[in-house]
Amino acid sequence: MRRFLVWPSDMIWPYNLPFIAYLRTVHEPEAELSSKWLNLTRWKFFVIATVLSAVYYWLPGYIMPVLSNFSWMCMIDPQNVLLAQLTGSAGFALGTLQLDWYSLQSRLGSPIVSPSWAQYNILAGYVLVILIIMPIMYYINLWNFKSFPISDSNLLAGNGTYYNGDNPPIRFSVGIIVSYMLYFASLVAMIMHTILYHGTDVLRHAKTSLRNRQNDIHCTLMSKYPDAPGWVYGILFLCAFVCACFVCKFGKLMPWYLLFLAITLSFVCLLPTGIIWARTNIAVDVSYLCLIIGGLLMHGNGTGNKTFVTYAFGTQFQALFLLRTLKFGHFMKISPRALFSTQLIITLISCVVRYGIAYHMLSTIEGICDTNVEWPCFIQLAPLRMAIIG
Repeated sequence: MRRFLVWPSDMIWPYNLPFIAYLRTVHEPEAELSSKWLNLTRWKFFVIATVLSAVYYWLPGYIMPVLSNFSWMCMIDPQNVLLAQLTGSAGFALGTLQLDWYSLQSRLGSPIVSPSWAQYNILAGYVLVILIIMPIMYYINLWNFKSFPISDSNLLAGNGTYYNGDNPPIRFSVGIIVSYMLYFASLVAMIMHTILYHGTDVLRHAKTSLRNRQNDIHCTLMSKYPDAPGWVYGILFLCAFVCACFVCKFGKLMPWYLLFLAITLSFVCLLPTGIIWARTNIAVDVSYLCLIIGGLLMHGNGTGNKTFVTYAFGTQFQALFLLRTLKFGHFMKISPRALFSTQLIITLISCVVRYGIAYHMLSTIEGICDTNVEWPCFIQLAPLRMAIIG
């Protein structure tokens, strides 16, 4: 995948650009002021901005969490149900303010990094779907949507209560239905976009090597380094795959042979999602496709479904993270072999440390994830939901 997502000059990976700017600010000598009207160098501007942002985060992060999602228009008439539906954060969220930078970029990433044309596309889709189509579906009571909350990720029963296994049929809120519609539409659009707009480039890149891209200064400079051979990645993949088979088989997580399907699904989605992420800084989520397939194959097995998603979606996403890091090294002229070795060592250390911490906490903290309110656990409902309806 390096020849498709790392070496081409149009695969920018905008996420890396702020880190490159930071490293240049820290390490490169400055010949002139970056903000002449403030009489500041880049380093001084960075320090001031960092301190101010850290101080400000105390407001939405600790002192006034309401600033992270402030539905101020609901305060005009708290008893007005229609106003709450239109302006509340659990409704259509019209006029809702987000004064927390972390919350603002939690879904689509930093708007400073993403290209403007990509953000315009998102804005157009938001207006069309969230502000027009979704309210129409709700207020004409399509599929009895008015009996349910507008945005609720839980399984619902036909009478508007939460589904508990004894009150079928299963229903969803309009927000979940619309999100599923958009999700499947984005998958089809992603594949067709890759074929129509990038198919020729993919075929051309498949026939070229790093040394044959002499019109790209980055490739010219990086060709001086010995590259990490492909067979090293292959051996590492085989070792990890065999270990995963043993874990699934003897850990009784899911049938081990489903790993072949999970890895195939991950590989098929890797190139289209990588092209979009590398050009727009927007990650297309394919986890729901994995959840649906896992739910169909392992009906009623939430653990198995989550395991399938971990190996399918997790493998694909970690591969994208690795490619993004390789592009960072490509820009910064870091040896591919040194970068590969560093990534491998860090991954091994991270696995051991994370597993050790999780095992220690689960075995020593009484009532963790259950009755201990000081140590709650985030529960992902999607695998359980798909396992039930699969």
